[in-house]
Amino acid sequence: MTATARQIGKIHALKKSARLDDDSYRDVLDQVAGVRSAKGLTVQSAIRVIDRLQVLAGEAPPPAGRPDEGRSKPRQRPAEGALALSGPFAGKLRALWITAHNLGVVDDRRDTALAAFVERQTGLSSPNWLNDPAEARRVIEALKSWIAREAGFAWPSPKASAVDLKRAVLRAQWARLLAAGASTLVTPEADLCSYCSAVARGNPRLVATLDSLTEAELDRVAPVLGAKLRKALAGSRK
Repeated sequence: MTATARQIGKIHALKKSARLDDDSYRDVLDQVAGVRSAKGLTVQSAIRVIDRLQVLAGEAPPPAGRPDEGRSKPRQRPAEGALALSGPFAGKLRALWITAHNLGVVDDRRDTALAAFVERQTGLSSPNWLNDPAEARRVIEALKSWIAREAGFAWPSPKASAVDLKRAVLRAQWARLLAAGASTLVTPEADLCSYCSAVARGNPRLVATLDSLTEAELDRVAPVLGAKLRKALAGSRK
């Protein structure tokens, strides 16, 4: 069921209250619901978007865990270099940083490396403090431009879905592998599908096209292919 008119109105009011420009607003929609227009929201995804916008607008505190959360499970040690990123644009920046890592643009995918990049761009020592939409957009565009320049990556249309972007990243990874000297047996696209099928489904013959891969499967393939790419690039620099 699509979002109600009342929900859409609330979302637009919160966008204004949070002082988000159109690009930042659409980034929030994409991060929370996987769409770039409120017209694509369902009732349930609209509730999540409203909750997020209320936090950005200062009308609600960030979500916290239940008081007893964590008591039934052993406390896990955070990964080395992991930070508690919670700013309004931190999720977008982290996703872009991981994309840069998977495309072989950066070697260090840790949050601490991302924080160092943001500090060089803004003087802020943490992405959590990046709250101004215009400044955040400048940092985001700088990171996207760097990725495009270093990886020869053509960013999909702003209207493209998150899944379309992930497919584009896989194709760019494969193209960089071929440019680094990896061989192809049939066609680049066919060999990429076979590789994705082997990684995601355990059989190189189960995937006919990238469109048949789920988002979870795309997420499974990208870091594996990224490791292969970084190794090939390191070898080509010697």
